[in-house]
Amino acid sequence: MNSEPPNYNYSGIQELWTIEKQLTVYNADIVLKISKFLKPNDSVLEYGAGIGSLARLMRSLKNITPDCLEIDKQLQITLIDRGFPTYGSVTELTKKYDAVYISNVLEHIDDDINALTLLRPVIKEDGLLIIYVPALEFLYSEFDSSVGHFRRYNKATLGNVLLAANYEIISYQYVDSIGVFVWLLLKLRGFSETHKASFDNNESHPSFELYDKYVYPISRFLDNLGFKYLLGKNILMVAKKNPS
Repeated sequence: MNSEPPNYNYSGIQELWTIEKQLTVYNADIVLKISKFLKPNDSVLEYGAGIGSLARLMRSLKNITPDCLEIDKQLQITLIDRGFPTYGSVTELTKKYDAVYISNVLEHIDDDINALTLLRPVIKEDGLLIIYVPALEFLYSEFDSSVGHFRRYNKATLGNVLLAANYEIISYQYVDSIGVFVWLLLKLRGFSETHKASFDNNESHPSFELYDKYVYPISRFLDNLGFKYLLGKNILMVAKKNPS
């Protein structure tokens, strides 16, 4: 199965391939955090699966092969090539799922409330919606804008979106407390200018590998000490839909 990035003219595509290649510890930890809410035989959908980075880890680490929903037709080819059942829209889905997870996608959608509302019919009555998104609006930078982020979230703003879409919040936690300070530093130093161009050119980022190998494990340790309830570069929120 192909694991090399095709030459797509797609906003953020090279970022996806770079993150898959260089943030292996980080991606695996996202999957482990999401999978804590899953049971072995759950039917699972990844909404906005991209190139399938998390889906591959979900399959290899947890023996769960999620269905993948992805609107971009070229990315659909990559997902199919990687062996995932792939759909182009919610209307194509023919079953209900025990869990739907959305990782670093909701911030790309202008009308996030409507997107989550449209997902309700494909989630079982006792099913879960698990959302992982960039956090803290003061970290929003030109880089966020350049890769199509409409916003960053916090506990209140993401919670309000879920409530407006008629979901009940079960739990939340911030993720990557040290990442707040690293991202802020990169923002102040002009992250978008120095890194976006290299993403577009499919260049590697040694700093990403260093962060993934050495800094993020410390950040994860601090999160587990209790920082996850205070701040983090991302936020993970779990909800279930209210009865119709």
